[in-house]
Amino acid sequence: MAVRPGPEDWRSWGCRDCGLLPRRGGFGEMVAICSTRAMGWAVALVIGVFALAACLSGSHACTTMVVGRKASTENAPMCTHNDDCLDCDFRVDKTPAAEHGKHAMRDVYLYRNRYPTKVVEDRAPAYRKQNLVDLPQKHEWKFTPIGEIKQVGETYGLVEGGYGIMNDQGLAIGESTCAAPWGSLPLGYKNGSALFAVDTLMMLALERTSKARDAIRLMGSLAEEYGFYVEDFRDLDLRMSGGEALTVIDEEEAWVMHLACDPSGKSAIWAAQRVPDDHFAIIANQFIIRRINPKSDDFLYSSNMWDVAKSQGLWSETDGLLDWTRVFSLYLPGDSLRTPYSTLRQYALLKAAQPTLDINIKTDWIASDYPFSVKPARKLSARDLMEFSRNQFEGTEYDLTQGPGSGAHGNPDRYDGGPVDGITREQLFSTGGYPRGTSIHRTIYSMVAQSRGATKGPLAGPLLWMAFHAPRTSIFSPIYVNALEMSSAHSTGSMFNYDSGSMWWAGCRVSNYGKHWYRHALPHIVAAQDDAELSFMEDVERLDQHVAKMSRHDALKALTAFTVESGDKVLMKMHSLFDELVTYFHDGAHLVNQTATEISFQHLFYPLYWLKMTNFFVPPLNHPVELHGAAVPDLGGHEVHESGAPNDNVPSGGRSDLRGESGIQTATSLLAEASKGPFALAGVVVILTALGASFFAGSWFGKKQARRDGYASLA
Repeated sequence: MAVRPGPEDWRSWGCRDCGLLPRRGGFGEMVAICSTRAMGWAVALVIGVFALAACLSGSHACTTMVVGRKASTENAPMCTHNDDCLDCDFRVDKTPAAEHGKHAMRDVYLYRNRYPTKVVEDRAPAYRKQNLVDLPQKHEWKFTPIGEIKQVGETYGLVEGGYGIMNDQGLAIGESTCAAPWGSLPLGYKNGSALFAVDTLMMLALERTSKARDAIRLMGSLAEEYGFYVEDFRDLDLRMSGGEALTVIDEEEAWVMHLACDPSGKSAIWAAQRVPDDHFAIIANQFIIRRINPKSDDFLYSSNMWDVAKSQGLWSETDGLLDWTRVFSLYLPGDSLRTPYSTLRQYALLKAAQPTLDINIKTDWIASDYPFSVKPARKLSARDLMEFSRNQFEGTEYDLTQGPGSGAHGNPDRYDGGPVDGITREQLFSTGGYPRGTSIHRTIYSMVAQSRGATKGPLAGPLLWMAFHAPRTSIFSPIYVNALEMSSAHSTGSMFNYDSGSMWWAGCRVSNYGKHWYRHALPHIVAAQDDAELSFMEDVERLDQHVAKMSRHDALKALTAFTVESGDKVLMKMHSLFDELVTYFHDGAHLVNQTATEISFQHLFYPLYWLKMTNFFVPPLNHPVELHGAAVPDLGGHEVHESGAPNDNVPSGGRSDLRGESGIQTATSLLAEASKGPFALAGVVVILTALGASFFAGSWFGKKQARRDGYASLA
């Protein structure tokens, strides 16, 4: 590998005055490499839990599913990826196949999620400098590699966005970030030594391989040799994104791969498990591979996995087969924040695939009673996976369309937290939170990949379905990966400016307006989805048959025309849907019949619980603005009220109240008060001493519990 220095402005990208590096530790343990080191373990404890809370509601937290070929209606493996990110570059485009010279090198760039995610001339047209229409300083923009590796003679064509998605051979990859015991920094950033983030590993696999096993081995070996760093490398706690879970399919097999930073920051550990041909699996920001059997062909793994686990005191031969999820998931004693964030999605989608599955919606931190995969009650279609991608816990006790949190009209969105009334984001999420669904407001795109080469032939076989923005309110369009180009609606625009030619912006309009009247507007949205998606599926079936009889030239021409036309149709359909929603729902009223001779409206008034909660039945002159809300717990001396009713979809034992477990909120308040008095220093010392005692007690309990489970604590 040849390494080149990166741009000088790296160190200003999200750079902090106080750099924090993770170390092995429990109960939020973290070492601050800065001038505040003297604050000690108590402050580190506070930071660790706050960082966890903040990261859980952060900008990267995707969901991915995978289906074996015999569990599919088309006898073809499938995988999905909801790319969830608040501020990511949403453009998706086709990078063509290419040939490279004998001595060519392949550049490796620093991971970047915001627009522009990359500015290069040798990939898809969308990423060329001339197409940076929304970047005022585009002529000054430079995208400098942090390193390079030897290029191969030929690379496959692929559809890509912020991540690699699917190549023209039928290999597809989905992604979901997971917490892990360690986090690494990229080469050239602070003291980082790792060359690859997961986005580049995925793209390299799609460029160079056609089989799932080969893709897994390539990604794993590159990460081991050159190092693997976290996407969110500017975060307070690198461990929160220290691992990745990937779903990998080809036309025969479906796999789940786990990848994690190693303690040195210069390599990686990884493992993969084959999904049974007749099974379905789902990953929601939590590892799912359990006991790894080195004698089985259904497992692949890094050679250093056992040595790392043993050297860090996480596993020994006496424990039996290494349980990846228990050993390499991030364990914080007393941590109940993360559990429902992941396991609610796992529960909902496992039950969607197999309704008779006997699992409890309330489970432990790694869902120990959940299976790696399940045999679905019936064979699943691409349309089934689209609907799974739209799940918002409908019909469960955590239904996001119900309760005060959904407003008066059933809005399922629960926005990312921010400072409110003097309370910091970290304080908010250390004491409460909402469940999150599979379909959320900050989805960039949702994809369903079908690797149908064994049944539909090499040209028509690789098929993608993609929807932009929240899949619950958007429409999936078909993309033949062998098409020579895609609709410009997929690759146009940025978040700098609204663009009517952008599929993401069209989805954004429908989602934000439609959810204001969600309970009433949803039937219109579902009707538009059914009309378009079912029609496309009929079109795909017909085109598959025609292409099988065509020459390669004519087949590619037909696939390209259909792919472009389908994207254009969805863009028009989304704009038409928005117009329909505005026409039928506005100003608190519903247009009853657009074709009647007289205008007739039905009032969209508030439900009874909302009237009670907002003082409708209290004489307005007595209490004009007072709200009957639940008092927020004391947060550093603040006493505020929120308008929503208490217990609104907050998972029991989850994110509703952590104070009894960690003491974080109480400690924060005491520190604030102690610093004001005449004996401030003495008070702080006393409190820090108490925190230290709590910390060591918690660590002791965690180790005791871990020993009982047969595993060593991370502390």
